[in-house]
Amino acid sequence: MKKLGILLSAIVIALVAFSCKPDPISEDVGEIKLNFKANFDGQTFMTFQEYPLMGDLNARMSEFSFYISDVSLLEEEGDDEISLLDVEHIDLSFNTGEEDQAEEGVSKTIQNVSVGKYKGLKIGLGVSADLNRTTPTDSDYGSGHPLALETNYWPGWSSYIFMKLTGFVDFDNDADFSNTEGIAYHTGSDDGYREVLIAQPIELALNESKTLSLEIDIKDLLVKANGELSFDLEETPNTHSLDDFPTVEIVMNNFQSAFTLKQ
Repeated sequence: MKKLGILLSAIVIALVAFSCKPDPISEDVGEIKLNFKANFDGQTFMTFQEYPLMGDLNARMSEFSFYISDVSLLEEEGDDEISLLDVEHIDLSFNTGEEDQAEEGVSKTIQNVSVGKYKGLKIGLGVSADLNRTTPTDSDYGSGHPLALETNYWPGWSSYIFMKLTGFVDFDNDADFSNTEGIAYHTGSDDGYREVLIAQPIELALNESKTLSLEIDIKDLLVKANGELSFDLEETPNTHSLDDFPTVEIVMNNFQSAFTLKQ
């Protein structure tokens, strides 16, 4: 009986140990590198560099950063999605002396992605509604978490700042970009959230490391395809009030259309 008891105990321990093992990762996997780069009308974007907006109107940007959420690959057949990222913060504000970094862009690597054929990529621009209900001081966020950045939270809007595009526009055309000509387009709120759906075949092979290069033309955020400004920048130089939300919608709609995928 004593031996039987020992045997039964061993079996129970083995079963418990087996049931606690994590699910095995499929061996049929590769990795995806999402690489983000910014340009301005085809030129590599650098902060504090002068760029033409339209006609004689020029701009110098000091910051371009944004959140992405719920990034996923779209399976070739059906509506299933393969999740890549829940939320990340991307900062493409490279200054003089950082030309190599600007050319290289910012990359996020996702490992153990199921191999196969996909019909496209989905990217949420901003912070998805469930995460946007949280704040940077939530105890779940460690110091390295993208949602722990207090400077990217907007208490007045109860929202993270989805995108920051700040700088100066030479409205009086005197080649002097003064502080009175500053612009600051900060976007947020659940109604400002957008999704980018890029319909382009993507194939990931076994053990492959595939780079998906996502290029964003900053000029497209402010200027229409016909060369006209999307709105009166001088009349609405910033979006710091809920009264400015119509401009937030314009900027985010433009942002949604400013992406190009290369692989």
